[in-house]
Amino acid sequence: MALLDLVAAADRIGIAAFAISGVAVGLRAHMDVFGLLALGLVTAVGGGVIRDVVIGDVPRVFIADDYLVIAVVSSLVAIGAGAAGWETPDTVMKADDAIGTGAFATAGALIA
Repeated sequence: MALLDLVAAADRIGIAAFAISGVAVGLRAHMDVFGLLALGLVTAVGGGVIRDVVIGDVPRVFIADDYLVIAVVSSLVAIGAGAAGWETPDTVMKADDAIGTGAFATAGALIA
């Protein structure tokens, strides 16, 4: 597996995990659907955009079209689960945060 493929895989895993985590936090705050979607998207891709800007690279979310698709789909799945009455347990929140942080840390280290 090439290095850039590993970075892309870690980015995608982190995007999905943080989108779900962001929506879960918004659900606890009783936000509306637009707020949940915005929070999911910003949580999912915001850190990667900042990382890429700091290292002087073009943010990958603007290059790879599927990054936004993954963020939107993951956010909508989490919003749907919340609308169905599913409350996110603390263990799921911690797991999402751990998975997202690990994936983004791996991607950042590989890029550096």
